[in-house]
Amino acid sequence: NNVFINCNKHWISGYVSVRIKNVTGFSLISCSLNGSSGITLEILNSANGLLNKNIIGTEDLQRLYTFNVFNSSRLFIGGNNFNGIYEQIYSSDNTIINNNFNPAQSVGAGSIISHFGSNNKIISNIVDGKSDGVFNNRIGADDGIILGDERSIIVRNNYIKNNWDCGIETEGLISDAKIVGNTIVNSGLCGIGGWYYHSWARNTISENLVDDAAQMFLFFRNCGMRPWDEYIYFKDNVFSNNKFINPNMNATWSSRFDMRLPIGICNEPGERPANASNLILKNNVLKNNRNHTSRRS
Repeated sequence: NNVFINCNKHWISGYVSVRIKNVTGFSLISCSLNGSSGITLEILNSANGLLNKNIIGTEDLQRLYTFNVFNSSRLFIGGNNFNGIYEQIYSSDNTIINNNFNPAQSVGAGSIISHFGSNNKIISNIVDGKSDGVFNNRIGADDGIILGDERSIIVRNNYIKNNWDCGIETEGLISDAKIVGNTIVNSGLCGIGGWYYHSWARNTISENLVDDAAQMFLFFRNCGMRPWDEYIYFKDNVFSNNKFINPNMNATWSSRFDMRLPIGICNEPGERPANASNLILKNNVLKNNRNHTSRRS
């Protein structure tokens, strides 16, 4: 317990630069981390941590650095420079705020990834996916922020740019989320969207700006029912006061919502086909959204 490290801007190298495991109460401040494995920092089964003024990875555009968090809670991760990606799994009550994400050009799925958590906050980060924003080229990051099976997450006031797929993509069941006030620039496919095991309930999407994409919103269902899925939801969601400007050359609709069946089977063990009895689609609200384009909407 209570482990506090201040590197005073010195470098820590190694196969993994720093691993924090089974620790309650810790801080890592002013450290520059360069893990030779690419896994630069790990936090495992830990809680009540502060990470501030750190540099994660070098600016080597040919190398991908990662910061992995597993089953850890009440982390405050603020004011850091990420030359790599951040991924948290089974982690809750964490705040990722005021960080600069500038990963290598070879970055994969996304710069910030959060799966199977609750009450997390992703606020006021700058995320650059290093893409030309052309979907077919697949250069740089697929998405800016990826959320999977998250509950009560807040994604607010982030500036997300240069991704070839979407600024924010969701997977699985997203419930009671607030995606508010984000600016998404130069996304090849969409501003905000989801399709893999897609299911949404009681989410608020408001005051977001999407600039230069094919669609502001893109939602459809791909894949069947996972063993723990009882229904496919798209209900009680509110889309309000969002704005879409400068659609790219692939724009056809301002937004697309398509939950038709049949849908394909993906690769989850125990997955079963979905049918109409699994769908609960109701009580969604779209209001005061603005589309500054003459294209079909």
